[in-house]
Amino acid sequence: LPDILTVEEIDRIIAAVDTSTVKGRRDSAMLEVLYSCGLRVSELTSLRLGDLFFGEGYIRVTGKGDKQRIVPISEDLAKRITAAPGWLFPGRWRGHVEKSYVSRHLTRLLPDGWGPHSLRHRYATRMYETTHDLLLVSKLLGHSSVETTQIYVAMPDSRLRVGLDAVTLAG
Repeated sequence: LPDILTVEEIDRIIAAVDTSTVKGRRDSAMLEVLYSCGLRVSELTSLRLGDLFFGEGYIRVTGKGDKQRIVPISEDLAKRITAAPGWLFPGRWRGHVEKSYVSRHLTRLLPDGWGPHSLRHRYATRMYETTHDLLLVSKLLGHSSVETTQIYVAMPDSRLRVGLDAVTLAG
């Protein structure tokens, strides 16, 4: 089963980022987009301002194999993301920020043994806990197979108990 960060741990990590600087605000936005949208780092780094549908609460994500999907994003987060026209997270000199840089940098902000991809696992688990719809989670993650999605979801023990209660004979 995947090991996931708790909501409280994610909140503490994001709150610990110094948002008084441009870099800190960018780091905070990156962590929050990864956590609340379940994106791969490569999908995060290639987002453009035009991929945000302000007022509609969605973001267009281009995933593996150039497959596009629509993922919900909170209006609050969408409003906090600011950038010049072009890349949401521009590179130092041109183009978008590099995936390897984001991966290394955000790993330093997370607890030991955790990386940005663990936020994707957390997203999948929370989405499943809320909806109980593995097909929906698969679609939001951009997986072509539900079997792949199952690897991302940490099945809560409480669901096992509900299943047992449903088949337990009276008496």
